[in-house]
Amino acid sequence: MTQPTTIHELKEARQAAGERYAAAVAELEAAYLDLAAYDRVLQNGNVNRLAGAAYDHHSFRGGLDFLPVDMRHPDFGSYTTEFNRRIATMANPIIDALSN
Repeated sequence: MTQPTTIHELKEARQAAGERYAAAVAELEAAYLDLAAYDRVLQNGNVNRLAGAAYDHHSFRGGLDFLPVDMRHPDFGSYTTEFNRRIATMANPIIDALSN
């Protein structure tokens, strides 16, 4: 981190940090949704029958608590609140493809 020496540099540095933060939140959310969807597929009974054994790993579920409130920035980042719908939208086509 470069230390700003003027107000203009400070505002530019804040904007750059905010953009990095927003990108990190978006990537964390995308990876979280992918992982939750894959976990849901692996826990599906039809997919388990194909694998020959039940998937016995723990998974996590999406929800409003995805990112702690203390880590949410009021100006940067967007925070999904429709995890279950998005996870199902991603998982269901995979389940269908593997179940046929």
